[in-house]
Amino acid sequence: MGRFTPKRRNYAYNSYYRLPDGGNRTIAFHDSILPKLSKLNPRATHLYLYVLGQAKQVKSHTVGFHIDDITVATGMNVKTVRSAMNELMVNNIIKFDQITKQKGMWSAEVLNPDNGKSLPTSTA
Repeated sequence: MGRFTPKRRNYAYNSYYRLPDGGNRTIAFHDSILPKLSKLNPRATHLYLYVLGQAKQVKSHTVGFHIDDITVATGMNVKTVRSAMNELMVNNIIKFDQITKQKGMWSAEVLNPDNGKSLPTSTA
C-alpha cells in the first residue's frame, strides 16, 4: 500500500504518495479533507489518493476506469476495492457510478470535502 505523508503549505497539504511501481506522486488538497481522511479505513484512503492522482493526470474532477486497473494499481482485490468505494461514497468524498453496458467500468467524481457536492467546473 502507498505511503501517505502530509506536508503543510499555505492552508493546503501536499501528499507525497509512493506508488506500487516505486514512483512518487504529489497530490495537493485542502485542510477540510483531513478530518474525513482520518476516519477512513486505510484502504479507502489509498483508493481516494489513487482517484485523486488519476483526476490530476486528466485535469478533471471526474475520471473513468476499469475495476481491474484499480486492483492492479492499488494491490487490493475487487471485494476490498468495492468496500473502499462504498466507504468513500458514504462519507461524501467521491461519488462512484457504474457505467452501464460496460462490465467493470466505473466513473468517479471527486466531491467538495466541505459539503459533499460536485466541485465547480473551471471555465478558462
